[in-house]
Amino acid sequence: QKCVNVNQIIERLPVTEKDLIKEMILNHWRSLDAFLEAEILDLKGLQIKVADYEVAWHERITMSLACIILFFVGAPLGSIIRKGGLGMPVVTATLFFILYMVLTDTMRSMAIELILPAYFAIWLPLLVFLLIGIVLTYKAANDSVWFDLDWYVQRVIFFLKKILFLRNNNKVEKYKTQLK
Repeated sequence: QKCVNVNQIIERLPVTEKDLIKEMILNHWRSLDAFLEAEILDLKGLQIKVADYEVAWHERITMSLACIILFFVGAPLGSIIRKGGLGMPVVTATLFFILYMVLTDTMRSMAIELILPAYFAIWLPLLVFLLIGIVLTYKAANDSVWFDLDWYVQRVIFFLKKILFLRNNNKVEKYKTQLK
């Protein structure tokens, strides 16, 4: 077997043929680059399609569970929120539902854009609202005052009185030390 040195053969060629060979090589590499870019785009498109199918599969399960979990968010709101009759609990539950839908839609978009895995993105809002539902059910069972505005106003007034009392007490102490 005899080894052929391509560089030596190219060196013997005239300049015009060398330029022609260089141009052919460049065209070959450009063609290969364009082919690889097209294949990468096709692969990305297939990944997005698979992610879309995975999202749809997980959504079928989570949507049925979401009804139950959102019930455990909305039902305790009726017993926790005492002011406003029926309207205030319904408005608050509607706001929770809108928050759930925004979070679900955001996570769905992140799964389809391949930022997050589909199973994680679709189940995360459900998990978050399951925890919220557990906390609200616990607070409702223990007769919580989370949404009672009067309770918060009383706490703020108590806190302000305490600060003013300490401040006035400190002024009295400073006055007493100055008199001595």
